[in-house]
Amino acid sequence: MARTLHGITLALIASAFTAVSALAAGPITLQLNLKVGDSYTQRVATTQKISQTIMGKTQSNDQNMVMTYTFKIKDKTDKGVAIADATYDQMTISLNGGPVSMTYDSTDPKAKVPAMLKPYSKMIGKTFTVKIAPDGTIPEVTGMEKLFNNALDELKLEGKAREQAKQLLEQQFGADNVRSLFEQTLAIYPDKPVKTGDSWSRKIDASQVFPMVINNTWTLDSYNDKQVVLKLTSTLLPTDAAKSLTMQGMQMAFDFKGKQDGSITLDRTSGWIQKENLDQSLDGTMAIKGPPQMPQDMKVPVTMKSTVEIDTGDQQK
Repeated sequence: MARTLHGITLALIASAFTAVSALAAGPITLQLNLKVGDSYTQRVATTQKISQTIMGKTQSNDQNMVMTYTFKIKDKTDKGVAIADATYDQMTISLNGGPVSMTYDSTDPKAKVPAMLKPYSKMIGKTFTVKIAPDGTIPEVTGMEKLFNNALDELKLEGKAREQAKQLLEQQFGADNVRSLFEQTLAIYPDKPVKTGDSWSRKIDASQVFPMVINNTWTLDSYNDKQVVLKLTSTLLPTDAAKSLTMQGMQMAFDFKGKQDGSITLDRTSGWIQKENLDQSLDGTMAIKGPPQMPQDMKVPVTMKSTVEIDTGDQQK
C-alpha cells in the first residue's frame, strides 16, 4: 500500500512539473527563417478522384500529380524577405478514366511526352525568382515570361501553335497562379507569438482554373525543440468573379465549394514544412458553353475527393 501511495505521489509531482513547465514555456514565434546559401525542397503529391454526371451518365476518373521544386536562397532583405531562385525539379502526371488518359514522368529519360504536356515538360529544370516573406506570403514572382519563351523556343513552336502553348503555360504557371500555389502551402504562419491551443486564420485567393477563396484556420497542436505540429481546417468557396476557361472552342466556368483538414509538421529552426497531409472534398457544377453546333449549354455536377501530401523530397539540401 505504501509503495502504491508513493507511486501516486510521484506521478502527481511529475504531472505538476509538466503543467508548470508548459505554462513557463509561454508563446512561441512561428515564421520562416530561411538561410542565405541554403536550398529548401518541397514535394507536393496530389491524388484526386473525380466524378461527373453528363447527360445522365456518371463518369469517374483518377488524377495523380507530383510536383517537386527547390528554392535556393540568394539573399534576404532587412525585413527578412528571402529572395530565391525557384526551380521545377520534377513532374509526374497520371490521368486515368474519362475522356483523356495519359502518364508522364519527367525523371524517366525514355518516357514519351503526351502532346498536350509537351509545353509543361519544358518547364523542368527552369529557374525563376520568388520573394518569400517570413509569414510565408509571396510578395513577388518574376522571370516567368522569359521562362515561357525559352520553353517554347525549345519546342520550336511558331504562330498559332506557339500562342496556344503559351496560353496553356500561363494558365498553369503564370506569375499570379504560381504566387497562389506557393502561398497555399507557405502562407501559414501567425502574425504574433502563439501557445499550444491557440488558433489563427487567413484567407487565400486560389486563382487557378476555377478560382476559389480558401478560409484557413491553423491551431498550434504541440511543439518541442526540433518540431512544431499544426492542425488545419478550411472552407473552400468560389470567388465573387468566377473566371472561365476556353478549350477546343468551349467555354467552361466552375462553381465549387468544399472543405479540407489535415496536419502540418514544421522544422522548429527554419520554419520549413517537413511534412503535411490534407484531405479535401469539393462539390459543385461545371458550366459548359459550346460552339454554335452544340445544341445547348450544359451544367455538369462534379464531386472531387483529394489527398495532398507535402514533404521535403529526398532531403533538405
